[in-house]
Amino acid sequence: MNFVGFELVVFTDKSKMQIQENEFVYGYSGNGIVALETVEEAKLYNKWIAEKIEDYLGDKNLEIGAGTGTIASILSERYPLYLYEISKANNEFLKERFKDNSNIVSIGFDFLSVDETEKFSCIYSSNVLEHLEDDVHFVNKGLDLLKVGGFFVAIVPAMMVLFSSFDKSIGHYRRYTKNDIKRWKTALSNRDDIKIIASDYFNPIGAVGWYIKMKLLKQKKINKSDALLMNAIIPFVSWLDLFWFGFGQSMLIVLKKVK
Repeated sequence: MNFVGFELVVFTDKSKMQIQENEFVYGYSGNGIVALETVEEAKLYNKWIAEKIEDYLGDKNLEIGAGTGTIASILSERYPLYLYEISKANNEFLKERFKDNSNIVSIGFDFLSVDETEKFSCIYSSNVLEHLEDDVHFVNKGLDLLKVGGFFVAIVPAMMVLFSSFDKSIGHYRRYTKNDIKRWKTALSNRDDIKIIASDYFNPIGAVGWYIKMKLLKQKKINKSDALLMNAIIPFVSWLDLFWFGFGQSMLIVLKKVK
């Protein structure tokens, strides 16, 4: 389908390589864009994900890695959004898709180039940070762009026990666990302006399905039938968010800028 010591937009050779690799994966016929197109049809699932982000939105919001606009299309019904997408194919698609949407304020290419005098109520991403080895670099940039009281929200794939060849094929470096939250806390320990207020696993049913399909059966893509099945059972799955299971297919991470 995203740090300590961020200064200016300077990419190392390794960073450039990561972006080029993901550009291939999310190009016109890459595995990533095929996955995005499949998940786009799971409308109830996407609405469920968007609602998790919506709780933290304000009057000026930015999405990192907007993909083909699946989440933005839902949230822009009520909130103004600034979209950033590094894939040229997806960026072109976004501009066409949202050309008549007045709540899409702008569509940019490089999130790291955003002027730090700009301040946002919320900066969010959905299934993005796992695509970069140095995710903390992007988080720090996002935190610098927040207003006081603003939120950085990340929805990410969870649990390394679920990491599969499919994850690797679409450019994932990791699936997130509580150890990554500890890693973030260590990396951000010099920032007294930030508080991690949520790091919750969700969708345990999806985790079981992913383990069977992707790990045991070694499925190479997200089948449309699987996406639509998950979409159909969302009304029964979403209420499980009220309970703690200690595992899930995804994780919701929320940081708040407290001063």
